[in-house]
Amino acid sequence: MLLFLRWMVRRHPPDLGLWTFVDPAKLVMPVDTHIHRIATFLGLNRRKSADWKTARALTTTLARFDAADPVRYDFALCRLGILDLCSRKRRKENCDVCLLRDVCRFPVQ
Repeated sequence: MLLFLRWMVRRHPPDLGLWTFVDPAKLVMPVDTHIHRIATFLGLNRRKSADWKTARALTTTLARFDAADPVRYDFALCRLGILDLCSRKRRKENCDVCLLRDVCRFPVQ
């Protein structure tokens, strides 16, 4: 549901932005396994489970970067996991070329 709301409310590609009556600042970050893992690696999340409390906490954390649209980071975070560039089984060859290596809490040495 949170992802659907994101698509309908956010006004920037890849989202549709059809619902102009909802403020993007009110959205909550959709948290799936990819978002949960990448947010944890980057130190944006400390919770063990990908639940509602995690979604609210991550949204609050991301609002420090952009209070008007904290969910804007969803696609960027999720994409790293979907493309297997940052997988649960971290691989040195991926970590060596990762642009986020300097801020990752768990880089492979």
